Amino acid sequence: MNMNRILFILIIIFFIVFPISFVNAGSEKRLTSVCQLSYSGTYSSETCSQEILNNMLKVECRSGEFKSNKLSYTCSSGSGGIQTGTTINEACNKIKNKNQGDLLVLGANDICTYEDENVGEFFCDEVDVLKALKFIGFIIFFLKMLIPLIIVVMATFDYYKAVIADKDDALVKQTKVLIRRILIGILIFFIPTIVELGLMLVSGWSNIEPNYTKCANCLLNPMSCNK
Repeated sequence: MNMNRILFILIIIFFIVFPISFVNAGSEKRLTSVCQLSYSGTYSSETCSQEILNNMLKVECRSGEFKSNKLSYTCSSGSGGIQTGTTINEACNKIKNKNQGDLLVLGANDICTYEDENVGEFFCDEVDVLKALKFIGFIIFFLKMLIPLIIVVMATFDYYKAVIADKDDALVKQTKVLIRRILIGILIFFIPTIVELGLMLVSGWSNIEPNYTKCANCLLNPMSCNK
């Protein structure tokens, strides 16, 4: 197994899945929330109403702000098509020939504006991201356990070949190779520490660190990672 190749792969994986640079940006995002109810003379229920739809939009918008002039509602049914309005009542009133028990699908649409949003701010709230980081964390953990054994086995085999070759410089050459492998092994063993030190050097890291605690925990301590 080529130790240099292992180190190179780990470095590439780290910089792909766990970037240590963050940029500020302003952006707009189109939000949509949908719920459905069985029509019984009203357009709201405990599980689907204009208030519930608005709350769903707020959750999706997170720390951003709505452009209230863009807020609109949709109401659709199998027989009446899709209608829009500034309120749920206005949209649903446009649907003709509604019957008791008809399934109505209500929707709310708005534009959410983010001011000075940290790109990737909610990166560590994604379950799939945490699963990937946990998997990589276990790879690093097992490499830390296996690499010392691999170094010992490879060194034993190389020194054996050097002794059999009976050349003056063979042992010196293998000693240099062994030292290089040990240094690479130490570097891999201390990857968690290197990662933490690298993050501390990022400008403003102390302010955004809480947003990435889950990511760091899954990558550096996979056994205690709770997705």
